[in-house]
Amino acid sequence: WSNTSVLELQAYIALQIAMGINSKPKLADYWSTYWLTANKFSDVMSRNWYQLLNTLHFNDNDQRVGRGQEGYDPLFKFWPLLDIIDVRYTDAYATEINTGYGLRFLIYTGKNTFSAERSPEFSMTEQVCIKMMNGYENRGHTLHMVNFYSSPRLFQELKVQGFGACGTVRSNRKFIPFDMQPSALALDKGDDSVFMRTQDLITCTMVDTKRVISLVLCTLTIHSTKLFETKKKQTEN
Repeated sequence: WSNTSVLELQAYIALQIAMGINSKPKLADYWSTYWLTANKFSDVMSRNWYQLLNTLHFNDNDQRVGRGQEGYDPLFKFWPLLDIIDVRYTDAYATEINTGYGLRFLIYTGKNTFSAERSPEFSMTEQVCIKMMNGYENRGHTLHMVNFYSSPRLFQELKVQGFGACGTVRSNRKFIPFDMQPSALALDKGDDSVFMRTQDLITCTMVDTKRVISLVLCTLTIHSTKLFETKKKQTEN
């Protein structure tokens, strides 16, 4: 037996990434010598050594609190690794650069995801956005989101923290104007969009392929008020 080296761990991680790019039905296929599917995995390490490294542990299981007991953490085994990765992402990538890489991540583990740090005034989805933007306050950034997260209350909090924000929003979100609700405002495809405003928040309702409500927090970094005329391409039957 010999200790695993840093280079071997780097090679193991590289193979994990390569497996995600080049998917095969079975693990053994990555080390197959069959001419049609052969690759270079065997040049990196043997299959037996790879399978031994598959037993990697990042935390001490003797310190783990059992399921159902006070203090149980479903991510206990991974926290040392997650703490390293989260910092590395923030150090390596800037929010101003469009690299396509994830800058930060948050793993949902149920209603106790935020434990004691969760604010009772915000919903779980609102808290996700607030936590993900920690450390980027007052830098002129704009947060774009889908309607699973957005709400007027969240946008107002983002304003306090120095962010712009925009995205679609669900009509049943708290504080969305009643006049924008489908029951109060009948709209058909092709009708003019309807706008309402309160302070720095603008909401827009329109019908394209379906009814859509958008919410925009007006800041110097967000969309301008310039309107553009669009033309629809007609097709012959």
